Amino acid sequence: MDLRATPLEASVPGVELHAQAVEQIIRGSYLMRPDFATPAELLYILVLGLLIAVLIYRAGALGSAVLGGLAVAFVVWLSWHAFNSWGWLVDPVYPTIALTAIYLTGSSFVFLRTERERNRVRNAFSHYMRPHSWNGWRTIPSGSSSAARTAT
Repeated sequence: MDLRATPLEASVPGVELHAQAVEQIIRGSYLMRPDFATPAELLYILVLGLLIAVLIYRAGALGSAVLGGLAVAFVVWLSWHAFNSWGWLVDPVYPTIALTAIYLTGSSFVFLRTERERNRVRNAFSHYMRPHSWNGWRTIPSGSSSAARTAT
């Protein structure tokens, strides 16, 4: 039996592949990947990756996650629209993976830097304050008055 593997199925009859090829020839509509698709995807990753990296520092993880989610939704929509309207194959997977990796790396870096700074401050205060007063001061809610903080 003439079975062929495709990206969508493990085995497809060869006759079906031939029928699809003949259908594309008769209709005159071929799937194609434009020459500018790869540079456009790389430019998209570069521009939005820089925006996400800057937003991680400026607006925090939530703001950059919103931008990243919108960027991924846009590239998926654009890929579908290009396929549906012009028969172009534009890959939404590579930009999605790259932007997610940029977001996770940037967020991890900011988190680790914040934790290192927090530990540095904690160690600095632990040299000048008694341990029991330091523990009591840490548990006071942030909305308390400054007099309550100094009373501990």
